[in-house]
Amino acid sequence: MNPVFLLTTPPGKGAIAVVTLYAERPAEIVQAFFCPKSGRTLDSYAPGEIVYGTIFEEDVLVCPVSPNEMEIHCHGSLAAVARLRGFLTEQGAREITRDEWIDRKDDLKTENQKRAFKALLNAETEKVAAILLDQVNGAYENALARGEDPARWDAVARHLTEPWKVVMVGRPNVGKSSLFNRILGFPRAIVFEQAGTTRDILREKTILDGWLVELVDTAGLHLAQDEIEIEGIRRARAEIERADLILWLRDASEPNEDAGESQFPPEKNVLTVWNKADLAAPGALSALSDSEIAVSALHETGISELLDRIVRALVPEEPAPGTGMRL
Repeated sequence: MNPVFLLTTPPGKGAIAVVTLYAERPAEIVQAFFCPKSGRTLDSYAPGEIVYGTIFEEDVLVCPVSPNEMEIHCHGSLAAVARLRGFLTEQGAREITRDEWIDRKDDLKTENQKRAFKALLNAETEKVAAILLDQVNGAYENALARGEDPARWDAVARHLTEPWKVVMVGRPNVGKSSLFNRILGFPRAIVFEQAGTTRDILREKTILDGWLVELVDTAGLHLAQDEIEIEGIRRARAEIERADLILWLRDASEPNEDAGESQFPPEKNVLTVWNKADLAAPGALSALSDSEIAVSALHETGISELLDRIVRALVPEEPAPGTGMRL
């Protein structure tokens, strides 16, 4: 077995980088530059044990996985990863790509399993990783064998590898940016009482109930004269076309203001959000439909309920463990 290694986490993308080495005797290769703090040799450790040590005074963890496989966990910086790559290459190991590694895995027999395994390496949440692991273990093939139709889960399957897009739209000064910040939990957008603060598109990824969501804040929709505002509104409408869910913000203190829902494509999923609920007239928000919710971004009321409604609008039914999906 010619020694090969795979960088399973991109360098510079996290605090820790993981390199997996495959060789006939991987312990001998790693032992050439790794010093266990215990003083024991690496080949004395059983699979699954974690070995703490150093590579030229840098703290590193090494984990034997099997007689022919060993993981090295080091600092995730570009320099640290480059140095580790150099050490392994000096010992005769060749770096392989993820595609090459996947092709070598005998337990991945179908293209769907291979695609799921590749996606699993980049999974950003535990929920998504669990669903992808089911597909790696053959959940899709098992569903077909049972006569089920996995196509009903195609939307969920697509968003295992790309975020759900939630686009916030509304008239100027309705509180889109304030609510954008509340959902994210930090002040990403500038908030000012003057209307029209947001001219360009703001987007940020967040996690809602285990699902990766791209939240998009847009320019206020109105009859603009300024060229910058016109371009901002054009971009907002482009985001609306690509949205999985539209949060249509209305001002609860002005419930009779023209809403303009007709500007949305009829097939779009729209949740009307009555912001500034603290300023609403008594009883004005007492009879909201299932596609409406009242919140106050300023006073942080209704936010948790809104997050739950967003998730349920995106994923009306949670897939059960073992659900088969086509990737």
